[in-house]
Amino acid sequence: MITSCGCNDDGFESFELNSFEKNVIPFDNNTNIEFIDNNSQTTDAIISEKVTDSFDLNSSDDESCFTSLVEYSECTYEFGNSDKIYYVRIAKRKFNYTDFFIYSDSQEYYTIQDLETENLELELTDISIDGFDYTQVFHLTSNNPETEFESIIYSTQNGIEFIKYRNGNHIRINE
Repeated sequence: MITSCGCNDDGFESFELNSFEKNVIPFDNNTNIEFIDNNSQTTDAIISEKVTDSFDLNSSDDESCFTSLVEYSECTYEFGNSDKIYYVRIAKRKFNYTDFFIYSDSQEYYTIQDLETENLELELTDISIDGFDYTQVFHLTSNNPETEFESIIYSTQNGIEFIKYRNGNHIRINE
């Protein structure tokens, strides 16, 4: 008796980051950035080199040979005053939509609210927060009142530029 395995379907699709999305995370090398809080205290953040890779969305489907590769880029932030690591991730998903979010291992999750776009560049905004003005940045927030941060201002030139804490304090890049 001869047995064989087969696939129910064969196929391949790839969802890749476009040129703008590939540059949303600006760190090609490990980088240290100094932040200053509203009390003039400084803290350093160590930002890891950006990693870009792909993963198969269909890897858990054992009976399918169909492959859906989605590209993503990610870096990490380690703040000197915290033991948490924050991950900045941009990823394609099916139907060519883009996910852009910041998260930590402790279930903190920040994103552009109601992000459902094929063109992430349209989500850039100008914002004034705590007396500081930012142009052409992403404003990420969390709907979970348990998260440490209320909002995060992120630019494609400098990464995280400003963080507002739930208690009203903030930190920002020390320029």
